[in-house]
Amino acid sequence: MIGSILPDLNRVTLIVSNGTLETLLGIPFDLDALSTLGGAIILAGIGSMVVANQHRRMFAALFAGALSHLFIDGVKAYADGAAGMWLYPVSWARHPTPSLYVSSDPAVLTAAVLITVTVVTIDRYAIQTT
Repeated sequence: MIGSILPDLNRVTLIVSNGTLETLLGIPFDLDALSTLGGAIILAGIGSMVVANQHRRMFAALFAGALSHLFIDGVKAYADGAAGMWLYPVSWARHPTPSLYVSSDPAVLTAAVLITVTVVTIDRYAIQTT
């Protein structure tokens, strides 16, 4: 679950602008690359170093979460009909998106909550562990 928020770490720019980061670091800087395949690999690698052991397992879990996030972002609606460059550094291409949903649509939130409640209910009450 933590891995799925990794691509959204570029939202730090809502608090601190890229210009402020450039001034502090003294170099051109942009956090938008975090919401790409390359950014997910780097962030999963950094996150896997935090645990004391099982680095590979942690990397796999974080990267799987980030990859699922990137896949879901790849099918949402964009104004120009093309997804972001989420495959970077493999490709700069922006593939056409099927425009399945708009992320700010309340129906998306409702569906996510219903799916979550269903999974939690099944996990707690329907699946009997020994």
